[in-house]
Amino acid sequence: MKITRIFLVTCWLALCLNSCDVSAISDGLYLHNKSNEAVSVFISTHYPDTCLYESKPESILTCVLPGASCYIPFLPYPYGGINYFDIEEVFPQDTVIVFIIDYELVQDVCWDSIRDNYWIKRRLDLDINELRKQDWRIIYE
Repeated sequence: MKITRIFLVTCWLALCLNSCDVSAISDGLYLHNKSNEAVSVFISTHYPDTCLYESKPESILTCVLPGASCYIPFLPYPYGGINYFDIEEVFPQDTVIVFIIDYELVQDVCWDSIRDNYWIKRRLDLDINELRKQDWRIIYE
């Protein structure tokens, strides 16, 4: 009898957990680099402010090679691990800004020059609802 209850509870939990829409939640996104150049990427939570941060973001040090994909957290360590359901608090305007910058430039030029001259390859203003539909994946070409 006890084994039957444990089995039924386990089955019920498995059904409940499998019925969640995982594409509706995330604490970051995936970027696939289809360009011919290595890029660096970082996410801003300050929409509609499209200025680059005063100090170099930690994630900008990550190199995404041509043809490769990379996971970019919305909030860097130690701020990562946001509650999936509080994403609207992190992005109150429902928009994520993704900055894509040439990786070699990030390595060779001081951040102040990159920021002051706004040397970015592309800025993407992405709606959270659209990102959910895209399974939190974007392509850079």
